[in-house]
Amino acid sequence: MADITHEPINKIAVFRALRLGDVLVAIPALRALRAAFPRAHIDYIGLPMTRELVQRYTSYIDGYIDFPGYPPLPQQEADPARVVEFLQRMQAGTYDLAIQMHGNGSSTNALVALFGARRTAGYAIPEGYWPNRQWFMAHPEGQPEILQHLALMEFLGIKNQGEKLEFPMSDEDQRRLKALFNPQSQPYACIHPGAFSNARWPAEQFSVVADRLAETGLTIVLTGSEQERGLTGQVAAGMKSDAIDLAGKTDLGTLAALLRHSRLLVSNDTGVAHMAVATDTPSVTIFTTADPAVWAALDQQRHPYLTLDWATPTTVLNKATELLKGAHHE
Repeated sequence: MADITHEPINKIAVFRALRLGDVLVAIPALRALRAAFPRAHIDYIGLPMTRELVQRYTSYIDGYIDFPGYPPLPQQEADPARVVEFLQRMQAGTYDLAIQMHGNGSSTNALVALFGARRTAGYAIPEGYWPNRQWFMAHPEGQPEILQHLALMEFLGIKNQGEKLEFPMSDEDQRRLKALFNPQSQPYACIHPGAFSNARWPAEQFSVVADRLAETGLTIVLTGSEQERGLTGQVAAGMKSDAIDLAGKTDLGTLAALLRHSRLLVSNDTGVAHMAVATDTPSVTIFTTADPAVWAALDQQRHPYLTLDWATPTTVLNKATELLKGAHHE
């Protein structure tokens, strides 16, 4: 194991150009990094879509740099001219440490090495490119994503500061939610039928679950993006009970505030499921394509999951009922 904490490090770049849930599960590692280098300037390099989220973590991150894409990576189409400008900016940044937290390094270690940092750290695979053998560790395949990043911090000699996810919210988030929907007006459950992947639990199954939850006295609130309004409309149309459809009406902060006050979330395995963990909202997640061994919440008492082959309205409702009973006794 290396110990990077004794190195003269004043400026750090963290590369993780992935989506909302990927940012959230990296927060425990970023918390540990900040504790190890309390006076360092830390820049996060990510997709433009996650800028608003990352900039909420002012305790851990000082700056945000939009990633312009890179040909081997599928998350964003690369613009060659912008890639050159980006690399020039990174090389001019005189970073003391660049950390590759994007993945196993097979497509990104060469890119991060081009940042020109004095030290480069991260993950690698045995047959892949290792920028160095001192600060790179073998990628821990199959471990929960949160623990993978904490393992990298530990490898670098950085102490664990806890596994808890968090989502900073402001008073403005709460005010904006109340203008849209008063969370204190009634007990409610959130249903999120969308997912980034096209592989989703069927809308009609969500309708059945929503109706059964409504029978317990909960108001049903449907959530989703503007692009998912058709999907939430299908869920609402398949319900016998009324539902409040907020798809396309919430931003990141109001959605987090909505979840914080919710009795329950039922969703596919998507970023909102990680938001429920970060806001401490009891949740049931249906996994369709992702590996729950890697992506499920660490606390599976409060955030249980079902895989697609086991998920039926009855099994989902059984999990939800147990959570609601537990919340009642808290």
